[in-house]
Amino acid sequence: MAASRSRHRPSRKHEWNSFENYRELHEKYLKTHPVVESHDVQIEAYKVDGETFVVVHGTVRCRNGVVLEVEKYAECEARGSRSSRLWVRTFSFRYNVHIPGKCTVLRYDNGHGEDFDEYHAHPYDKDVGEAVKAGKQISRDEMPHLSEVLDEIDSLPF
Repeated sequence: MAASRSRHRPSRKHEWNSFENYRELHEKYLKTHPVVESHDVQIEAYKVDGETFVVVHGTVRCRNGVVLEVEKYAECEARGSRSSRLWVRTFSFRYNVHIPGKCTVLRYDNGHGEDFDEYHAHPYDKDVGEAVKAGKQISRDEMPHLSEVLDEIDSLPF
């Protein structure tokens, strides 16, 4: 568990994080990353059948003319005996980067059908000028954070 993680055990990506930190990290990168021109990304909590979920969704317009669509879903847990804090862990990811009216530039996603443990990367293919169609399977730890997708967008050759 993230709350009692040992100093000697390396953290894994996309594991439990406090809702406050999760929200602050997203807001920080959307506000300060040099490739971000504007965005309408929202981070909202919803209750469904007594369970709380966090949804991150919206569009990021980048200075190099590409658009990033973000859609992520996180499960939630209340932790703490005296004052309960909300902890979140993302289980569904979709980052779709495209040039409006032209092509998909790159895409990361999971959750095709019933299998949320199958992750896919469709990186930019400079020879074709768009995302690799077939893509490749990646691990959960290889699924990028929003900040890493923004870094990748910033490094595109246009």
